[in-house]
Amino acid sequence: MLWQLAQIQFCDDKHLLWRDGVQIQLEPKQAEVLAYFCRHPGRLISRDEFIAEVWQGQIVTDNAINRIIAKLRKSLGDPAKHSEFIITLPRKGYRLIAPVALATIADRPLMAVTANALDLAAAEIAAQPKLNHSPAIGRWLMLVLLLAIGLGFSYWQAMPSQNQPTSFKLTPLTRESGEELLPALAPDGRSLIYSAEYSAEHSANQQPNLALYLKDLISNEITLLSKEAGYSGNGDWSRDGLRFAYFYQNANSCQIKLLEFQPNIAEKPTNTADQYDAAKKILQHKVVHQCPVGSHGNVAFSHDGNTLIYSENQGTGTAYHIYLKNLTTGDIRQPAQPPLVLAGNVEFDLHPRLNQLLISSPNQHQQLSYYLLDIPSNQLKHLFSKNNWFCCPIWDQQGETILQTDASPSNQLLQFGLDGQQLATIFSTGHGIGKLRRAGDGQSYVYSGWQARREIHVQPLSGGLATTLIASSVSDSLPKISQRQQFLAFVSDRSGSREIWLHQLDNGHNRKLSEFNRNDWIYDLQWSPDDRQLAVLFGHEIQLLDIASGHSQTLAIPVQEIRGLSWVNQHTLAFSLQQQQRWQLFHYDLGSDQLLQQPSDWAYAQYDALTQRGLLMNQQLQFMLAGQPLAIQLPGITDRSRRFYFSFSAGKLYFLQQKPDAAKAQLLQSDIATGVATIIAEMPANTQFSIGRNGLYFTVDKTPEADIFQLSPAQ
Repeated sequence: MLWQLAQIQFCDDKHLLWRDGVQIQLEPKQAEVLAYFCRHPGRLISRDEFIAEVWQGQIVTDNAINRIIAKLRKSLGDPAKHSEFIITLPRKGYRLIAPVALATIADRPLMAVTANALDLAAAEIAAQPKLNHSPAIGRWLMLVLLLAIGLGFSYWQAMPSQNQPTSFKLTPLTRESGEELLPALAPDGRSLIYSAEYSAEHSANQQPNLALYLKDLISNEITLLSKEAGYSGNGDWSRDGLRFAYFYQNANSCQIKLLEFQPNIAEKPTNTADQYDAAKKILQHKVVHQCPVGSHGNVAFSHDGNTLIYSENQGTGTAYHIYLKNLTTGDIRQPAQPPLVLAGNVEFDLHPRLNQLLISSPNQHQQLSYYLLDIPSNQLKHLFSKNNWFCCPIWDQQGETILQTDASPSNQLLQFGLDGQQLATIFSTGHGIGKLRRAGDGQSYVYSGWQARREIHVQPLSGGLATTLIASSVSDSLPKISQRQQFLAFVSDRSGSREIWLHQLDNGHNRKLSEFNRNDWIYDLQWSPDDRQLAVLFGHEIQLLDIASGHSQTLAIPVQEIRGLSWVNQHTLAFSLQQQQRWQLFHYDLGSDQLLQQPSDWAYAQYDALTQRGLLMNQQLQFMLAGQPLAIQLPGITDRSRRFYFSFSAGKLYFLQQKPDAAKAQLLQSDIATGVATIIAEMPANTQFSIGRNGLYFTVDKTPEADIFQLSPAQ
């Protein structure tokens, strides 16, 4: 990747720096540090963060980091006392203060042949010994050759390239506290509608609501458009910028609503005494469609504005279909679309000029498949499929390629051809990139950029306050205590990809274990009974990770959704696969690589790795232990992350029970024989937890921040 830092260019792949026309070869660690600075410009980076992210948890002295920074400053020509690039904040860390941007291919430093160079070459030729052939012709040929080379380089540098990525600049459109989400920028380039939490103190039911706001990007005035109890947003502007359609839902209803504005919605009143209030310019605010409760899909206007294109399901947990509704007649039809798998056809994007939909949805192999629907002919065409799950693909502004974020942590924008070939990484940033939207101005894009992280806390089982155990500038999650209580395995984004790390409990040292080099979501971790292996559950595969070497292998399992992972014994894993519309328990023999279906009545099982006793659940979700039914009632079996809601450990059953305020949950310990449950701790709702002999390990979501950004071609 090529970066522009003020007047300096840096290629992180080749470890090369160009300064004042001079090429400088950086040491590998210098290049890694500078690349990390470029991905996080303007942010304070501590020594601990460098150790975790660049040195990947190795033991590194402060002097070693100081030497690398000093060498890097020398390469940049950046004196420490009057720095224009890297500043030191004593006892805190370092910050890159120079402007940073991705450079285009056309900006790549090239050899140049100038007039001075030609003069020097001519002088050098004149000084050479005379040959038998005519010296004038020889010198003339050499000068022509040099001139041709120079013109060739100049032409190559200026020549447009079909695959050349555009250089973008990033502009923040909101900087409010909290989260601004789901942006939609009107064709006038001035009127921004987005969703944000509406303060509970103003809400009739005292519950947080996601309300709709309008911001005038010239006057910077913000107007509340909708403050109903519930969730409003994820909408689309009509091409004339006079209507806005969006989803609204609460516990009892789901609707698509329409806002109609006067033509001067974005015009600042000429009379400065007038109070600017976009709500006064609303002509109508009405419901145009009733959707099933629990349905909250996507909506878009057709090019002529007469049809709404939207996705909805038949209730919570059901798959989404795409529909077309004529706003004049009210007629609804369902166009051709991909087969329904998992959530179905939620995501689509209308071509910027043509009546064609880009649809992305999961297929039966748990891949993300891309389809092209021609609306007039109702013809559906499969384009390609990807093993990685990317968020929300859209057409680019020209309608020629596909843009989407990479897999989580989603801090890059990727460009794909219609054949599935990745053409370029067009943009990279230090924050997460939410759902990308084309702006109505025909050239830029908007998205919600978020900074969110998780920490791992520990709380003594004997009572007392929870304390922070593992924290960084990124997300650390999914703690899992080893059988011998020596290590805590966890998932972290510290190294730039989602990897498994080990926290040594006696000394607090963290080290990276895996080398997956991918950002696919990790759903579960399970230690083997002897602590020599970790079973890692991805979306549609299980990796077996060796603790000593860090090597991993993929189990020979059909590509499909997997739930409820646990170890039966040292040589056997248990998990559930879907068979004929119901979940079926399977065992996997690691010695023979054989997948063995268990009795058809068994849906799930969780085994205690130490006692090797199995807590089984039949198709009626009744719990059984040693062939005997148990008097246990739990809120569910597996959560949306495919893990069990409960933990069966050392002969005891632990599970979370939601509290009425929805933000907290109680961790209960249940007596297997009687079903009597005792509260042992209070934790964040929907947390990931692991029970040790002396402590409870769980994740805590830190308060996220999200602002809306505009991504525009650099001039």
